[in-house]
Order: sequence, then structure tokens, then C-alpha cells
Amino acid sequence: MTYHLNIRWSPRNEPLRACVRRLGRMLERLVAIHPNLGDWRRKAHTIAAAYKPFCTMPPSQTELEAILLRGRYFASASRELIADLGYSAAAWNGLDEPQALSLRLHVGAYSRRLYPNEVEIEGLGPGNELLNGALLKRVLLTIAECWAADWGVVETWAYEGLTVDANEKPLLPYGGWLTYLSRELAEKVSPPHDVQSEQTPDDGLFIQVSEEPFDAANPIHVTRLDAIQKSLAPIQRSLSSVSYAPRSSNE
Repeated sequence: MTYHLNIRWSPRNEPLRACVRRLGRMLERLVAIHPNLGDWRRKAHTIAAAYKPFCTMPPSQTELEAILLRGRYFASASRELIADLGYSAAAWNGLDEPQALSLRLHVGAYSRRLYPNEVEIEGLGPGNELLNGALLKRVLLTIAECWAADWGVVETWAYEGLTVDANEKPLLPYGGWLTYLSRELAEKVSPPHDVQSEQTPDDGLFIQVSEEPFDAANPIHVTRLDAIQKSLAPIQRSLSSVSYAPRSSNE
């Protein structure tokens, strides 16, 4: 069973310099959590290129700006810049299995989708040193704080509970083994009484199914995650038909 971390936020018309500051802050804080999160390499088509550093550490603001500029989106035919899609970048930590991790981010987007911005870490499988509830809680909350995210999860696709509506559209936000909700969302949720939850320093909400990794074959874990999903239903219904206007950055 493998897991991945996914953190998302709604449209935000955020200038490049603000995205660069947030990215630099995130990279510096992640390395303080675990060394496997501190030496990122480029995603590339050749082995030699894939071992080149993603950026220096501590990161250079000029270097990060160039990385995000390379990840802009252009129309395929006209090559016209599609500014509202923001910036994307990807990296990996240069380690062999089972310690290998990949990092993907899509930031600065203000297209009219519910959650167009995200940071994702994949590769959390058996034997990975990061597959630890306490460590992943720190990673989840750190990334959420750096990007002022709306919600985030550490999840596994092995969970087969209610994650889509009758039209097969994803129910957003959804819960996972670990779940973070911003203050705005947390105010609308009453977490299940038999599931561990706590207020975060930013007045958000952190919910945890279990200390050990979520197991889709464990009926207690599944029952708890089902209950979390049910507690999120009021938010999911309220957001299902929302057309978001982009927010401005407060950075």
C-alpha cells in the first residue's frame, strides 16, 4: 500500500515573487523535518540530467524564480501565455527505493476551478522513513502554512469509501489518513468524536485516523475515515456549485 501527500488551495492571483518566497520557505522548512526532504533533484528525461540539483540549499530566490518561469503555461498553437494557469515544477530526492520521493507543485493559478493550486509528494511506500504519522503531520502542516492552503491530506488510493458524487465528480475537500482543514473550512466541520483531532496554530483543524499508517483492510480505520468523509459532506455540498473568483495574495 502506498500513500501520497496532497495539499490544495483555491484560485489566488499571486505574483511570481510571492510564489518564490513561499517555495523557498517551504524547501527550507522541509529539510529541518527530515534529510530525505532536503536534496531535491530535477525531473528529466536522461539519468545524467535527473541527478542535477533542483536548486541550491538554502535556495536562491533568483534560482527559484527561473524554475517557476520555466513552468509557465502557453497555448500549444499560438504560444500565447496562459497566465491564469500559474506555474508548475517537479523534482525528486535522488534516492533509491524505498526512500525515493517525488515533489510536484502547481502554484500561482487563478483559473476558475475549485482548487487549481496544489503541492504533492509521492513515493510514500513500505520502508520509506517518511511513512510515519508524526513526521507526515509536520510535513502536511508545514506545507499548508507556507502556502496558506485550504486543505490537505495524506491518503492512499486503496481506500474505497465515498470520494465521488453521483456524477463521478470528486467530493472536495475529502479526508485521508491525515487531514488538514483551514480555519475557514474547520469552522464548518464537527469532527467525529472517536477520531483524533486538534486545532492547529493557524486555527485550522488536523484530523488523524490512526497513529499507524491507514490500512484499507482494517475495518476500524475504514469506519473512522468513512466518518470523516461524512463530517465533510456539508462543505462538499456547499462547494459543489461554487464558481471561484481569484483571491489576491496577502503575501
